[in-house]
Amino acid sequence: MSAFSLHSRHVMPHLFGLLVLLIAGAGLRAADSWELQYQHLDKEYDLRLVDVAFVDAKRGLAVGYIDSRTRDRQRPVNLVTTDGTTWRLFEVKKRCDDVFALGSGILFAACEDGIYRSDELGSDWKRVARLKDIESVWFLNERRGFAVGASKGFYETQDGGQRWAPVATKPEISTNPDVTTLRHIHFVGERHGFVTGWSRPPTNRDRIPDWLMPDRAMQQRDTPHVNVFADTSDAGATWRAQEVSMFGEVVTTELGPDHVGMTLVNFSNGFEYPAEVFYFRWPNGEMVRTFREKRRAVTDVAVPERGPVYLAAVEPVGQLYWSPIPGRLRVLRSADFMTWEEMDVDYRASARRASIEAYDPDNVWLVTDTGMILKLKRDGGSLPERSKPTAPPK
Repeated sequence: MSAFSLHSRHVMPHLFGLLVLLIAGAGLRAADSWELQYQHLDKEYDLRLVDVAFVDAKRGLAVGYIDSRTRDRQRPVNLVTTDGTTWRLFEVKKRCDDVFALGSGILFAACEDGIYRSDELGSDWKRVARLKDIESVWFLNERRGFAVGASKGFYETQDGGQRWAPVATKPEISTNPDVTTLRHIHFVGERHGFVTGWSRPPTNRDRIPDWLMPDRAMQQRDTPHVNVFADTSDAGATWRAQEVSMFGEVVTTELGPDHVGMTLVNFSNGFEYPAEVFYFRWPNGEMVRTFREKRRAVTDVAVPERGPVYLAAVEPVGQLYWSPIPGRLRVLRSADFMTWEEMDVDYRASARRASIEAYDPDNVWLVTDTGMILKLKRDGGSLPERSKPTAPPK
């Protein structure tokens, strides 16, 4: 008997067992995947989807615009689904960049010339406020809502959006309003909420897009500037604010019902990384970095009420993190905020930026600025239990 055959008799059972484990592990990783539900294909026009919201597990609305490749022309559009699977596109009068849905079926949107309301899943929109440069809206119920935007804009309504006024207990923010934007608002439940934004004076690099001068973009380093954090624990009756000098801009903050959440920071093309994600315990826990990779430009995060949390990311093309050329869409998930696994995503999916929306742990969608809508396809098994992080990641 040869040495090889003797060795193989002892090793093969172990190799076979290892192979079974590898196949099983691959099956677990591939069980949940991201399935393409809608793709815009047109030789002349591109579809840019920027946000999506759901009334329930089947009825939802995506907002964006159609952009001509040959002319300086944009046409605002909505896409609607009533079965959670098929989507219908229709044109609307105003471009909107943020949409919020109430369980009752009422939608609110931050649009180019104010705040709009729809009682018919986007088939009709009525302007309810002529507020300029609104970035984000959030409603606690059908009557109580908030809106944030440029020039430190921070507003509230008590009557379902019919009348808006500056927040009576607006937090003190010392930065220059001309260069300060409140970008995002998010609540968990009806009491605990966050507002994030930044103050950044314009620079010479803002005048010429990075993609026109990529070498310059990679050489120019960021300088710290002020990011703004505001929070409430009493449904917006009072707010407290912090101003933090740091690199990058806080794009979004999401909090789960267990009071553990994530904050996403994006950096410029000249920074060492395109993005960093932090987890935090609210209200007293510090933020700890949990994710950053040079080839994963994270554009959004999602913290469902239970189960894994998600990162939507783009794999950069070329030397620039942020480029007009779409990159492969990537989605990562974690059950402990620290250990991240890449999920299977339809091979056709690409984006410059993607937004992720979790109606519940089993119904999670992604929209991209390349005109695609994807949904998390669950294998029907039980969701992994989400655990709070116990130690900082390496």
